[in-house]
Amino acid sequence: MFNDYYEILGVGPDAPTDEIKKAFRQRAQESHPDHHPDNYREQTEETRLLIEANATLTNSRTREIYDEKWKKHYRQKGTVQGKGGDESDVAQSLQKKSSGGTAAEQSIPFWKDIRLLIFVLAVLLMVLLVAIVSQQMNRIKVRSAELRQAAEQEQNSENILEERLGILLETIERNPEDLPAITEAAVILNGQAKHGEALHLAETGLEIAEIRGGNMPHRVSRNLTAAKLRLLDVAYQSCIQLDDLESAGEYIHQLLELAPDNEQARNALERLERETD
Repeated sequence: MFNDYYEILGVGPDAPTDEIKKAFRQRAQESHPDHHPDNYREQTEETRLLIEANATLTNSRTREIYDEKWKKHYRQKGTVQGKGGDESDVAQSLQKKSSGGTAAEQSIPFWKDIRLLIFVLAVLLMVLLVAIVSQQMNRIKVRSAELRQAAEQEQNSENILEERLGILLETIERNPEDLPAITEAAVILNGQAKHGEALHLAETGLEIAEIRGGNMPHRVSRNLTAAKLRLLDVAYQSCIQLDDLESAGEYIHQLLELAPDNEQARNALERLERETD
């Protein structure tokens, strides 16, 4: 069922927003359910429609959408009046046909009506194609902007990692036994696909960790184990990338000795064994 919000509010289709708001306040006060206890349900429904009409017509965007529906509804009935009081072309055609039209109009050949219909359909199709192309172009622009932003973020991340790596290498140069710096630098190099350098640092760090693994407090020992696990993982991944499967197997076995419940390491070992069979 189509609700004519203009009729519900008692205003014309050209009524400005202020007039619509004023009409809404007046009608809402008159039809408030508390003032009509005998027709409470009907007045509640009327109040709901008033609120719906006011919300739709006082918002420029929703009013524009509603006006198109309003015109379409009355065009189908053949009685639509365009805003400003002038009838639309479609409404004029409907009204003239309902009243018989002029003799000249009634004598228009049928094939001209078909040509007009084809022309209108062609125009509508062209508008639709333009809208689709425009939408696709907007999507491409948005996607390009997203990719550009992602590339910039990735570049920024790479720059940050490169700066961090430089700081770590300087730290290692000053203190060749700085295990945390060695571990972090090995992880970064492995992520940058510099597997030879990463493997060298990982092996150095594992040697240092092995030397320090004697009598140490429990907390320090736990930190040392965590560092060894990370270094073993880097060494394993680097060896895989360097096609040194034998060394990769040794490192993964050492990793499982430290963390026997590491499911990821177990899966890696199974894959490695299948490849070497």
